[in-house]
Amino acid sequence: MSKSSTSKNVKDFDSYKDVVKQVQDVVGDAGLNLLVNNAGVSSKFTRVNLVKADQMTDNFLVNSVAPLMLTKASLNAITRSLSFDLKEDKVLVVSIHPGWIKTDMGGKQAPLEIDQAVPQIIQLFNTMSQSHNGGFYQYDGKQLPW
Repeated sequence: MSKSSTSKNVKDFDSYKDVVKQVQDVVGDAGLNLLVNNAGVSSKFTRVNLVKADQMTDNFLVNSVAPLMLTKASLNAITRSLSFDLKEDKVLVVSIHPGWIKTDMGGKQAPLEIDQAVPQIIQLFNTMSQSHNGGFYQYDGKQLPW
């Protein structure tokens, strides 16, 4: 895993070209073989009458519009499709379920600490091969059904 990584606000559409340039600067001629597309927010309230309009709009923008303008269901379909389209370029395309993690979104009831899940996710990334291409995996490497 490269120590060079970048984190971007997916709502900052003007920064997308900069991200491409930053990735090119890091990977050079080796090319990109792993892209983690990670975006997700959730209001603390699940009852519609308690959610403020700006929270609902932010949730929609981050979770549905910004990440390649996909819904969760279409993200799974795109993952499968891209796994075939990019196979010859040796780019692995997988979906990862990071687990229920104690974060702002996951809440205090989540069973996993960030420090527990992240090393397992990194280990999974480090052990991936073409045999993983097009699959759906849990944070600990267990393959999940579509």
